[in-house]
Amino acid sequence: MGGDPKCDGHKLPCLFEAGSYEAHYMTTGSKERIFPHTFVFDRSYDAVGGGRVDVLRCSVCDYIVPVKSHVHDYGWNWDCTGFDSIYEYTFNIGGSTKTVEELIIESDYAHPEKCKVPGCEEFIMVPHSWGRWNVVENPDTTGSNGGMEAECSICEYTKTKIDKDDDEGTDHWTKDTALVTVKNGRATRMIVKPGDKIKLYPEERTGQKAIGWKVEYLREYNVSDSTAPVHKNWSANEAKSQFKLVTNGSALEWGCTIPEFSAMGAPGGGSFFFEPVYAGCDHSGGTTVLNAKEQICDRKGYTGDTACADCGHVISAGSDIYPPANAGHTGPLQPLYYYGTANSATTDASHGGKRYNAKSGDCRHRAYEGDYRCTACGGTVKGETGDFKHSGPLELRDVRTATCTERGYSGSQYCTSCDRIAQKGVSTPSLHEIADNYKLINEVKPGCTTSGYSGDQQCTAGCGQIIRYGHVVNKLSHDWDGGKPAKQGKSEGILYTCQRADCGETRFVRSSAATEFTVTVIKGTASVAAGTLITDKIAQNTVVTVTADAPEAGKVFDKWVVLEGNVTLADATKATTTFTMPGNDVKLEATYKDAPPSHTHSYGTEWKYDDTDHWHECECGDKANIAAHSASEWIVDTAATETADGTKHKECTVCKKVLETAPIPATGSNHTHSYSTEWKYDGTNHWHECECGDKADTAAHSFQWMIDKAATKEATGIKHEECTVCSAKRSENTVIDKLPDGGNTSNTGSSGNNTNKPGNDDSTKCPQTGDSSNHIGWLAALCGVLTLLGVSGKKRKESEVK
Repeated sequence: MGGDPKCDGHKLPCLFEAGSYEAHYMTTGSKERIFPHTFVFDRSYDAVGGGRVDVLRCSVCDYIVPVKSHVHDYGWNWDCTGFDSIYEYTFNIGGSTKTVEELIIESDYAHPEKCKVPGCEEFIMVPHSWGRWNVVENPDTTGSNGGMEAECSICEYTKTKIDKDDDEGTDHWTKDTALVTVKNGRATRMIVKPGDKIKLYPEERTGQKAIGWKVEYLREYNVSDSTAPVHKNWSANEAKSQFKLVTNGSALEWGCTIPEFSAMGAPGGGSFFFEPVYAGCDHSGGTTVLNAKEQICDRKGYTGDTACADCGHVISAGSDIYPPANAGHTGPLQPLYYYGTANSATTDASHGGKRYNAKSGDCRHRAYEGDYRCTACGGTVKGETGDFKHSGPLELRDVRTATCTERGYSGSQYCTSCDRIAQKGVSTPSLHEIADNYKLINEVKPGCTTSGYSGDQQCTAGCGQIIRYGHVVNKLSHDWDGGKPAKQGKSEGILYTCQRADCGETRFVRSSAATEFTVTVIKGTASVAAGTLITDKIAQNTVVTVTADAPEAGKVFDKWVVLEGNVTLADATKATTTFTMPGNDVKLEATYKDAPPSHTHSYGTEWKYDDTDHWHECECGDKANIAAHSASEWIVDTAATETADGTKHKECTVCKKVLETAPIPATGSNHTHSYSTEWKYDGTNHWHECECGDKADTAAHSFQWMIDKAATKEATGIKHEECTVCSAKRSENTVIDKLPDGGNTSNTGSSGNNTNKPGNDDSTKCPQTGDSSNHIGWLAALCGVLTLLGVSGKKRKESEVK
């Protein structure tokens, strides 16, 4: 610390001015008392050679201590200089004003241990290790309660438990209870009765873990039948079942249930002594995190040490979590107050306290509103600094009037009491700096052929000096008009005239002949857009059409190859394509390849389709019979019922692609079927249909042949089958064979398998005259007469029906 007297703490003057100084307050022979520093984290720097250096600042006197980053080494090392007892030490880290004893009482089981690294003020609460018992009073057999005093083997804090009337009589040492003492460990309860569940924590030993507990019972007083003491021992194996000892996920914590005294052969009222049994630890029981601390506000945190869950051995140390750059306090700030002369701060302002560290200010000291406390981390936060508060009358001095070249000054207000500036004045501009205090001279306007001058600024306030010199202004560019055709000598061109006043210069621009370029086509021809072959050079940007020569036998056109000119063809794979003439010569060549084998399209009978069309397709990908979809009427998929919706769809009548779907609303209980007069049909039946999808009059089709195109001797005919009820069609485009010489034009015979299908007029057929049969020729003539008679009769019947 370099012998700095501030190293041991900071001094505060005595507040007693009566001439005598209290011993509890004053150090002998001095009117000041030294108080320990209360360090808080202030800032952090990168350390030379790696790592970081934290700067700690005393929150009272602002003394700073640099501390290199480290792993915290906690221990019982409080400096209680100036106190009668460590427990009276005011614990003021993080803004706390409680004593060590108050912290112990609040936790009820732990004491604070501070990091041992000099200058570090980090701390943790560590559970007490109740290592010794002092019996105050033994319970007797008549019902009187006993008492004892427990002492922590680390901090030596004592906790006394005696029979009292104000704690409801709980946790008293009686003839029905027993004391619990843990050797090399601690327990959660000091007084137990049969059936109580307690937790046992063995002492952590490096490289070892607790594998069980030995238990001893001892009673040395008030034995009813003898003065001999009662002494019982249970080994680790016996105690495991007798006291139901189990590990709660780690060998560092054990569960224990106190058995009935009668089951142990013990009278009660004595003491249990628990001692852990250790074995070597192989650190296979998992890990746990110790000493972790959250990073809050501008205080650094700690990731925690990774330790063995069985023996507590630190496997790897954690690291500090540094606050971000310029970290501030994140929690709401509460103003601090103090009462009387107490050297402590509180956020309670309900009793008329004064603002902590507040200063009203005077002639030599600025006002200060007081300190705050951050509610997130408990740290002390500086308030706002105010102005000086001068007590004497103010006097204006140092006034200076501005001149042409020097700035003026409004004057400062001086406190006559302390002769210091209470309020500074402001400077005023010189006369040369004030607008409109000058005139422009020596200005020259620029022209097309001469430079100009911006002019000088001359003071008009009285001195006549040049305030600011001007600068040269560049010549103006000519403002040419639109020009007009002109001729100079043998050259023709455009004559331009400058429109600026006092200029009149002209410029003649000769017309240049358009540059043209050559197009060379190998195995092809080139022409302009109008179809005229190119025989000479052409101008740039002309659209050129190139056409490849007809291929030789067994060859087909392949592609165009650009040999010179770097042009882009519209489609290099087509025999005829175009390009735009660049500003250079172009050379192209048409190339050819072997013609592919001849192919005869064979279109499948299955319809292919997409969203708009259907077609028959060859295996090579070629398409035939391409046509748009033809939507059918609505086809019911599921009829609607009273409670459930149905579904319907429209499909293409040719390829059967589903084109549209829609729901059919449920009919409801009041629905009355209304069947359409229009016939609906599919490939087998026809019916009348209600809008709900229900069907009526369902019946099979009644097909008969209908002739679409009669056959002749020169051409085949076409016929189809059609239902006589609903007009549904099938067998469309069935071919009727050509008629032989002398044949009947109404012959419904067809090629293929349809030649033997009967038609409605089969009864009128007669043998063909060319048939090689046994019929004689006159039968053919007779048949013709009968046919004519039959046809005439049929027509009469049709007219009668009409």
